[in-house]
Amino acid sequence: MNKYSTENNYNIFLDDIRELNQAYKITLDKDYINYKWYIVRSYNEFCEFVELSFTKNKAVPKLISFDHDLAEEHYLHRDDVIPYHKFTEKTGYDCAKWIVSFCKQNKIALPDYKIHSMNFVGEQNIIDEFEK
Repeated sequence: MNKYSTENNYNIFLDDIRELNQAYKITLDKDYINYKWYIVRSYNEFCEFVELSFTKNKAVPKLISFDHDLAEEHYLHRDDVIPYHKFTEKTGYDCAKWIVSFCKQNKIALPDYKIHSMNFVGEQNIIDEFEK
């Protein structure tokens, strides 16, 4: 994979451990096997990838598929309230907040998104961020 996308529209698959075929098995969404995806594994990699693509080509993601839990410490918290302030690693929700802010700052449309996370509270937090 290139360090940044050379395409004007591209798709990002954000997940610390899963591969595309695993997301397909969870969701049965054929986009995971039919579309071309750039796989990123962390908050830092996500932000860097988007920023580099935008700087080089004014390219932004067309579609992002989010996992919420991007580090081992996140797997321990699947309660009604997720203690984001206690985490040392950022989550998929943090990526959602970042991309929403990035798009607003640059006056560009929000990308389409889907969520393949097994963390239902985290999933709802990501949805809420995009729906603000």
